[in-house]
Amino acid sequence: MICRPRAVADINYTLGVSPVAAPTAIWRHHRYTCTYRYRHATMTLWVQELPTLTQTISYMSGLKRTLGDAGVIANVGQGAFAASNGSAVSRKDNKVLVVEVGGLPARFGQPATSRADVAITVADVIFACWRGY
Repeated sequence: MICRPRAVADINYTLGVSPVAAPTAIWRHHRYTCTYRYRHATMTLWVQELPTLTQTISYMSGLKRTLGDAGVIANVGQGAFAASNGSAVSRKDNKVLVVEVGGLPARFGQPATSRADVAITVADVIFACWRGY
């Protein structure tokens, strides 16, 4: 999913930058985490799986309070929003995707774009993988 070779390749291609080493996955407490370590920067993707849709929506509400709600992100999963630091949060059914970009510089990639644009782009890439594109 977020650490699989295809997702990594698609993210590398889209951002125009590759991590210094292949990202590795961690599975703990129904959360799948993958950290992309770049030279002098990091980006962490995680997916939280919840048992029910009600719990998933409640979890996302909690993230809005914790991370801050900087506005809706259109056409990326379900209920997507930008966090105060530019990170992206969205869901597909009972899985919540968070693209944390607080460890990136204000502008990142080749060509360089804002952290918020990186987060939205990466979320879109992951959702394309989930849809099988």
